[in-house]
Amino acid sequence: TFKQAAEQFLRELAAEVAGNVLRSTTLNNHTGIVNKHLLPEFNGKTLGEIDVAAVKALRMRLMTEGKLRCRTQRAVLNTLSLVFGCAVENNWIVANPAWQLRQGGRRRRGLRAKSDARKPVPLRAEELLLLEEATRGRKIRLPVLLMAFCGLRRGEALGLQRRDFDATAETLRIERIVTH
Repeated sequence: TFKQAAEQFLRELAAEVAGNVLRSTTLNNHTGIVNKHLLPEFNGKTLGEIDVAAVKALRMRLMTEGKLRCRTQRAVLNTLSLVFGCAVENNWIVANPAWQLRQGGRRRRGLRAKSDARKPVPLRAEELLLLEEATRGRKIRLPVLLMAFCGLRRGEALGLQRRDFDATAETLRIERIVTH
């Protein structure tokens, strides 16, 4: 159950505190979030019952209620992701349903599915056609299509200059990225 996964996560954190890897305030913060926000939401549910839609519903509820500051909302989602990461590490689930909602911060081991979660998923042909149609006549068209067809990241596509294209060799050199 989710409660068992949360308890295991907190036990592992407590061991890290005991080994002077983490500060006790970290354990206290995560314990508070688990008890105040996550257990009331997911107590009694199996890990398999909690999917991406359930995590998104929690996120939407946190945002629309307006009771928590943005920072606290992010902390709740981060703790949820860490609990699921612990479940992935223990092979209780294959993938972390909260991973895609991560708000940044340091990544903890086991947060992704252990199999092919890092491999990009290519767009289907109909999705590519929709993308091509949606960007027709727009300034952003070329970078978006390069991202879709060549697997470029946003910063790489935006950092391209005319001299990076070699038509005779049919190559594209990635030599700079744009970060703002």
